[in-house]
Amino acid sequence: VVVKNIKNAVKNNMNPFDKLMTKVKISASSKSRRVRTGSGKARKVTINAKDLERKFKEQAGLCFHTGIPIDINLIFTSDYNKLAPSVDRIDSDKLWYR
Repeated sequence: VVVKNIKNAVKNNMNPFDKLMTKVKISASSKSRRVRTGSGKARKVTINAKDLERKFKEQAGLCFHTGIPIDINLIFTSDYNKLAPSVDRIDSDKLWYR
């Protein structure tokens, strides 16, 4: 079912992994970091949308930490949703990397 949802979103020119990658870049930006941490230095991002899609499929559409199924299409909701997918860094002091 999850893979079907991915195909439907991509078919409608709404790639959820591109949207997720946009959120990663915003979070890594200098403006976002300045607001959240007081540091104006942007973080380097070494992953891309294909990496996110590959990891999502490797995890069979499940949350790495909880095993809860992730509905990738929740990335398109405008309101905050606890179940919307997000990208976590293994170490919050480091970069997003493969």
